[in-house]
Amino acid sequence: MSTTTQPTGPDIWRLVHEEGASMKKAAYVLGLSLGRAYELLAEECSRRETAAHRHAASSSITPLKK
Repeated sequence: MSTTTQPTGPDIWRLVHEEGASMKKAAYVLGLSLGRAYELLAEECSRRETAAHRHAASSSITPLKK
């Protein structure tokens, strides 16, 4: 019995943003409907944006000098 893993946001991000695949091709490669591919990419974009905001906020906090 073979096990298959579900495609994730980072998978679609890598294909589209790092490898330059079209959404249609990325969806096909990952075995997703085009609509589901867009949903995963939107979720991944949101996750990355939130992480970037958290990093910016945490790196802009400086301790008070006494």
